[in-house]
Amino acid sequence: METGLSQEKIASFVKRLRAEPRYLLAQNVSTCIDPLEQDEKDGGYEKWRVENSWGDDRGNKGYLIMTDEWFSEYVYEVVVDKKYLAPEVLEVMQKEPIVLPAWDPMGALAL
Repeated sequence: METGLSQEKIASFVKRLRAEPRYLLAQNVSTCIDPLEQDEKDGGYEKWRVENSWGDDRGNKGYLIMTDEWFSEYVYEVVVDKKYLAPEVLEVMQKEPIVLPAWDPMGALAL
């Protein structure tokens, strides 16, 4: 407890949390991002082009740009066509899946 704690201080603290604590505090929620395109630069990815599912009247003709930093921080699941997966990833997919409890923050992503 702190007498000088303000909403601004709390908000500043929550912004600095990494992904796991944000989920435990219900600060992150799962959303859907439509097709992504990568912009590769110097052997890594710098930004992603995101197709806006609301139509082409938002963003740049229906597309938004996401930095790789934002992608790494806030994207938790992706759907990838199997033809693009490495053989070792395909091998893992043949194993028995780990079922997370409904109250697990990562288990709630699919809800």
